Amino acid sequence: MQVTTVGLDLAKTIFHVHGVTEGGEVAFNRPLRRAQVLGFFERLSPCLIGIEACASSHHWGRELSKLGLTVRLMPPMYVKPYVKRGKSDAVDAEAICEAVTRPTMRFVEIKSEDQQALLSLHRARDFVVRQRTQLINMLRSRPAEFGIAIARGVARAIDFAKGIIDGKQSGLPELAQDVLRGLSRQRVELHNRLRWYEITMRIQARLSRQAQLLQTIPGVGPVTASAVAATIGSGHQFKSGRKCASFRRNRAGKTLGRSATRRPPPKANCGDAGSHRWRSHRGGRRYFRRMRTSDDLAPSQQSLMEGMNSPDDPGNLTLIGNPPSIR
Repeated sequence: MQVTTVGLDLAKTIFHVHGVTEGGEVAFNRPLRRAQVLGFFERLSPCLIGIEACASSHHWGRELSKLGLTVRLMPPMYVKPYVKRGKSDAVDAEAICEAVTRPTMRFVEIKSEDQQALLSLHRARDFVVRQRTQLINMLRSRPAEFGIAIARGVARAIDFAKGIIDGKQSGLPELAQDVLRGLSRQRVELHNRLRWYEITMRIQARLSRQAQLLQTIPGVGPVTASAVAATIGSGHQFKSGRKCASFRRNRAGKTLGRSATRRPPPKANCGDAGSHRWRSHRGGRRYFRRMRTSDDLAPSQQSLMEGMNSPDDPGNLTLIGNPPSIR
């Protein structure tokens, strides 16, 4: 039997494949171990492979494409309606096989290794930002138990951490100082690593033609531009800008999740008299919305090196030394 369509359900160890012929007859429905996957598909004639766009799906999409197979990735939310009652790996593979043949199905472009490497940088940065927030909260709460209040702002927390490391903070028990000293060193290390991530993102944005084009949009800086370029790739999978906007679950037709309505920035963060912040829909991707705050001022920012050397920059590397060399 000539297999024309295969649904592949990915997993960590045991995969599942479901294949059908041109007439719709089931050719096979069987599990595969991870080491057997490539060998199994090498024996198949060129056909259509459907995979849910999940963890490791882009890797398998690239590997199967090298075998001359046509691979299509689909969002899991679009595959779910085809899942029959009694969810299992076999049922999921059958649903994927059915969904990939639908004429109105929307597919995800397979990301290259360079795209995924850049997205890994963004994921790591986001993770470090959350860790930094947790450490700052801890550094504020422990001294507060001894009547020491740290002023608001990341720069104030860094100054306090430096004082703890240098032994300049008094009025704390010795044991409490030892605890805070360990937390302060961890806080400084995270700050160095975060700055390295941001510098690397800006360098990558300068090297990417797509990121440079995205930065011509008002309110889009290098960090957001590199994230969007790595996420959507060439954008050829979208028929229009409206489709691209709906992919990120933003208001239809509003580029990068910004609506056409403008409002003045908060008084505490006012920049130039004519500057405005673009309002982002709450249904958009949270990571893009978090980056919006820093990128709104991107057009008026100075060069990266000038910002690093400015003594007024709260994130100045001179506060804590140069960032570590990460290879």
